[in-house]
Amino acid sequence: MTGLDRDLRRLAEIVPHLRGTTVAAGDGWTTGLTFLGHDPTDPLDVLMAEDRTGRFAVDRPAYASAFYEGYAIRLLGTAIGVWLLGGDLPDPSPEHTSFRVAVDLPSEVAFTGATSHDLGEFVDVVLTDHLDPLAERITDRVPIGRTLLSSNISSAVSTSGLAVLRAVGSGGLPDPGRTVEAFRAALPEHIAGLGNWVPGPNWMRGACCLWFREDPSGAMCTLCPITDRTEPT
Repeated sequence: MTGLDRDLRRLAEIVPHLRGTTVAAGDGWTTGLTFLGHDPTDPLDVLMAEDRTGRFAVDRPAYASAFYEGYAIRLLGTAIGVWLLGGDLPDPSPEHTSFRVAVDLPSEVAFTGATSHDLGEFVDVVLTDHLDPLAERITDRVPIGRTLLSSNISSAVSTSGLAVLRAVGSGGLPDPGRTVEAFRAALPEHIAGLGNWVPGPNWMRGACCLWFREDPSGAMCTLCPITDRTEPT
């Protein structure tokens, strides 16, 4: 068992939705490269299709937002969890990651590459090589703004980090220099600036996630940053 294996197991024990592994064994795994269109069969053609028959969500922009944030939580949320607990950062490149999808949403990640101590390098790779190209492929298919998707990245980092802090307590982190804000500081401003902490603490998004479009009652989240239904671009 590698150090990353141990770190991922510990993380899943205290924050069960941040599930990760180092081996994409068994059925149901799709590589990051496949989600970026490097295989003949493109899962986005099915997941983002205009025909929503049998799909998790009917509204395409609402679903695209939920899918992207779920993907970011697996990729970035799991990584910040391991990092906060004192572990090394996994390789987030599309060729060294795989994902399981449950009910049309990313539910688990496999990091199959090496680990690193370099937070700046991790952020550069995860955005430039992985999440940015994925966002471009989604916006090519679905009428949804990049600001919203960037807000989803910011939210994924903040809420995942907060979940770890709530699980261990402020005194439970092994390295006082490893904080959610320290991780967020490595993000580019156009992402890090989307959202803010409110009393609780809780995280208020910088852009509406659009889930009200899917909710039968049209209800908006308690911490939605908008009071009307203007969609970000």
